[in-house]
Amino acid sequence: MAVSGKRPNLGAARRLALLESRLGRMDAAVALWQRIARIKPDDEETLWHLSMAARKTGDERLATK
Repeated sequence: MAVSGKRPNLGAARRLALLESRLGRMDAAVALWQRIARIKPDDEETLWHLSMAARKTGDERLATK
Protein backbone atom coordinates (compact mmCIF):
# COMPACT_ATOMS: atom_id res chain seq x y z
CA MET A 1 0.00 0.00 0.00
CA ALA A 2 2.92 2.36 0.71
CA VAL A 3 3.94 2.66 -2.95
CA SER A 4 0.59 2.15 -4.62
CA GLY A 5 -1.95 4.74 -5.58
CA LYS A 6 -1.58 8.28 -6.81
CA ARG A 7 0.48 9.52 -3.84
CA PRO A 8 2.92 6.85 -2.79
CA ASN A 9 4.56 7.24 0.62
CA LEU A 10 8.16 6.52 -0.28
CA GLY A 11 9.42 7.02 3.28
CA ALA A 12 7.10 4.31 4.54
CA ALA A 13 8.09 2.06 1.65
CA ARG A 14 11.80 2.54 2.45
CA ARG A 15 11.22 1.68 6.11
CA LEU A 16 9.18 -1.38 5.16
CA ALA A 17 11.92 -2.54 2.78
CA LEU A 18 14.52 -2.19 5.54
CA LEU A 19 12.32 -4.17 7.91
CA GLU A 20 11.85 -6.89 5.31
CA SER A 21 15.61 -7.12 4.77
CA ARG A 22 16.32 -7.29 8.51
CA LEU A 23 13.80 -10.11 8.83
CA GLY A 24 15.65 -11.99 6.10
CA ARG A 25 12.98 -11.52 3.44
CA MET A 26 15.33 -10.15 0.81
CA ASP A 27 13.02 -10.91 -2.12
CA ALA A 28 10.30 -8.72 -0.60
CA ALA A 29 12.80 -5.98 0.25
CA VAL A 30 14.31 -5.98 -3.24
CA ALA A 31 10.84 -5.87 -4.81
CA LEU A 32 9.97 -2.80 -2.71
CA TRP A 33 13.25 -1.05 -3.50
CA GLN A 34 12.73 -1.75 -7.20
CA ARG A 35 9.24 -0.26 -7.05
CA ILE A 36 10.57 2.83 -5.25
CA ALA A 37 13.35 3.17 -7.85
CA ARG A 38 10.76 3.08 -10.66
CA ILE A 39 8.84 5.90 -8.97
CA LYS A 40 11.90 7.96 -8.05
CA PRO A 41 14.90 6.79 -10.13
CA ASP A 42 17.32 9.30 -8.58
CA ASP A 43 16.73 8.20 -4.96
CA GLU A 44 20.31 7.49 -3.88
CA GLU A 45 19.36 5.80 -0.60
CA THR A 46 17.08 3.33 -2.36
CA LEU A 47 19.62 2.65 -5.10
CA TRP A 48 22.32 2.01 -2.50
CA HIS A 49 20.14 -0.44 -0.54
CA LEU A 50 19.12 -2.15 -3.75
CA SER A 51 22.74 -2.52 -4.80
CA MET A 52 23.80 -3.90 -1.41
CA ALA A 53 20.90 -6.36 -1.38
CA ALA A 54 21.79 -7.52 -4.88
CA ARG A 55 25.41 -8.07 -3.86
CA LYS A 56 24.28 -9.98 -0.78
CA THR A 57 22.10 -12.29 -2.86
CA GLY A 58 24.79 -12.71 -5.54
CA ASP A 59 23.03 -10.78 -8.31
CA GLU A 60 26.04 -8.89 -9.67
CA ARG A 61 24.10 -7.73 -12.75
CA LEU A 62 21.58 -5.89 -10.60
CA ALA A 63 24.25 -4.68 -8.18
CA THR A 64 26.21 -2.90 -10.89
CA LYS A 65 23.11 -1.61 -12.68
